[in-house]
Amino acid sequence: MEREKLLEQLTKAVEEYCLDEEIYGDDPYLEINPDGGLRLISGDDADDSPFDCYSVLDLVEPSKAHPDKFQPNPEAISDLTDQLL
Repeated sequence: MEREKLLEQLTKAVEEYCLDEEIYGDDPYLEINPDGGLRLISGDDADDSPFDCYSVLDLVEPSKAHPDKFQPNPEAISDLTDQLL
């Protein structure tokens, strides 16, 4: 997969989490299908997933505008992108 496309997909998934953190529980993960699919799942689902899963909390940082919320961490997302390629 092309780096820019993967980076965009990862960033969008993390942004989706940041928009409504509560629906994903306390232990959210990104499940990454080798065919290019990404989805947000709970930690319980990550334990049973046949695919690689990465903690979303490793890909966010506290929001500067709203300290009680998260925002995507571009550096962490970029590092994961490089790791996956």
